[in-house]
Amino acid sequence: MLTLAVDTTAEFGSIALADTEGVREEVLLHSPEGFSGVLFAQIEALLDQNVLGVEITAPVPMDGPSAGAIDLSTIDFELLAAKFAKTPRTAVDELRDQAEKKVQQMTAQNPTRLDLIEKLEKLIDAYNAGTQNVQETFEKLKAFIKTLSEEDSRHVREELTKDELTIYDLLTRPEPKLTKDQQVQVKKVARELLASLQDKVSVLQWRQRQQTRSDVRWTIQTVLNDLPEEPYPEDLWKAKVEQTWDFVFAHAAGQTGPTMGARP
Repeated sequence: MLTLAVDTTAEFGSIALADTEGVREEVLLHSPEGFSGVLFAQIEALLDQNVLGVEITAPVPMDGPSAGAIDLSTIDFELLAAKFAKTPRTAVDELRDQAEKKVQQMTAQNPTRLDLIEKLEKLIDAYNAGTQNVQETFEKLKAFIKTLSEEDSRHVREELTKDELTIYDLLTRPEPKLTKDQQVQVKKVARELLASLQDKVSVLQWRQRQQTRSDVRWTIQTVLNDLPEEPYPEDLWKAKVEQTWDFVFAHAAGQTGPTMGARP
């Protein structure tokens, strides 16, 4: 059995075809735009051999600004299926790339979604290890992207903006469990908090000044005082205040990126 190792982490990509005795053939590739799907077309002959698994060494990003919004609804699955019939590993790589970019964006927007990174990493690890074939990986990636689409539109079902949903998730995940009435109350708090913070975090360099930092933190504490008491005992309430403060401090206006709390 042969194993193909693909390194996409640098401008100079490398492809190594190895057997049990070591590397049998290695190809170094260079592209001004980095390692792209176009380059895969140049090595289809290698991929058509009896390959046990494909090791994709580019990591899944954990944070950082996104290069551009990924709209999963624009993915043409029929076109990908046709491509899969001809060059299955190329189709899998394209789908994986879309999933990675979207997961990066969604977790940057909402840190309670970190489980999505773990799910995608497990899926790719199984593919790299050869314990999951190309067909299985393609189908699982399609199902995973469907899950991403459903999560990405959840704010609509919850009748919240995406930023309001982030605050709501911070206040409810992984606990407490809420009744429907309590969910309505917490959603109201999330809306009020974003509205109260919008002007305060628009102040230039608010994080560098003690007065403006204190004002933002005091606002968070004051608004979260309206959380229902029964599901939020004091220790849990304090923890939610800290989590919310940490998120606002890291994501609100004053750093590169979108202004938290601004409505579209």
